[in-house]
Amino acid sequence: MDDLNLYRIAKILRGHGIKGELKFTPLNEHFDEMNTGIKLYLADRFNNVQEVHIEKIRITQTEGIVKFKEIADRTGADKFSGGYLLIDKSDLPKLPKNEFYVEDLIGMDIVDETGRKRGVLNDIYSQPAYDIYEMLHDGKKSLIPAVEEFVTHIDKKNRTITVHVIDGLIE
Repeated sequence: MDDLNLYRIAKILRGHGIKGELKFTPLNEHFDEMNTGIKLYLADRFNNVQEVHIEKIRITQTEGIVKFKEIADRTGADKFSGGYLLIDKSDLPKLPKNEFYVEDLIGMDIVDETGRKRGVLNDIYSQPAYDIYEMLHDGKKSLIPAVEEFVTHIDKKNRTITVHVIDGLIE
């Protein structure tokens, strides 16, 4: 698996029921374009990765429940709580212009409108209304709502995210 370029496509919330199902939240709105024939991987919260095969899946607008052939019971499912469902980059569907996968953004420099570096994007939290960017700076973390009011430009080529900083946004 060392030659794979894995991208997070869903956050595993917890086990569901007693038959090894997992409840998850998709990390992008194009999750349903990834059919069951694609190779998927599960990572536990310690980043131990295992190849998995979908037995059945149910998806709503905000969550889903999946059963993998490799997980037989609740104990096996609970081991992946807090982990991620992953896919190899080569199997990802193409996104429309100005949409990005989480893995493409993580590690980008966050700069203000004057070009001054304010920190680095450490993680993205998917919420029902909008995503929240976690920025690391000076040993601290700040949370930035990923809405046009604050995130004004994403430059994938130069790996920068430009934010409009207001009082209280960054500690």
